[in-house]
Amino acid sequence: MANLGGQEFHEAWKKLIDWLEDAENHLDSELEISNDPDKIKLQLSKHKEFQKTLGGKQPVYDTTIRTGRALKEKALLPDDTQKLDNLLGEVRDKWDTVCGKSVERQHKLEEALLFSGQFMDALQALVDWLYKVEPQLAEDQPVHGDLDLVMNLMDAHKVRVPFPALLWDTSGASLPQEPKNGGARVGALLQSCFALLWWTRRAKPG
Repeated sequence: MANLGGQEFHEAWKKLIDWLEDAENHLDSELEISNDPDKIKLQLSKHKEFQKTLGGKQPVYDTTIRTGRALKEKALLPDDTQKLDNLLGEVRDKWDTVCGKSVERQHKLEEALLFSGQFMDALQALVDWLYKVEPQLAEDQPVHGDLDLVMNLMDAHKVRVPFPALLWDTSGASLPQEPKNGGARVGALLQSCFALLWWTRRAKPG
């Protein structure tokens, strides 16, 4: 890996690893969640900004992995192949860890909103996230999220207001349409969330 390509890869790898280390430290330092609905909304908004920054690193991560694999294919010495395997494994593990902690933080904030009585805000936050990830998933891919959270949201709401058997307006108004592309499972969740969100807003007094 002494050539120019290897040096560039190692520099890009080190820069990405350092950023991911800082990101993980940031997530580990943001474990506290407020009990105040307005403060929770602020925390959720702040976390969404972090997620946007994390998403912006996806092309860097993809390029780093691609470059490492290309170098591994060209490596002549077993020692170089092993080193590249180790580097790729490390950056993959770190990326997965940070993404996992980011999703976990989001879910905890959404649950806190729900339990603070802000059901509508929690459901809208979930819909926003589902809408964002839905186009990226193929039908045979697992949903990268906590399906229990969806059910908890719906079950908690059913306790307070029985959900109608028919998910359409008898007056003739139509429900919001779910996006047509992406994973079928996420699409089904989106449809349910849209229906619940739509019906809840119509059911609100005044």
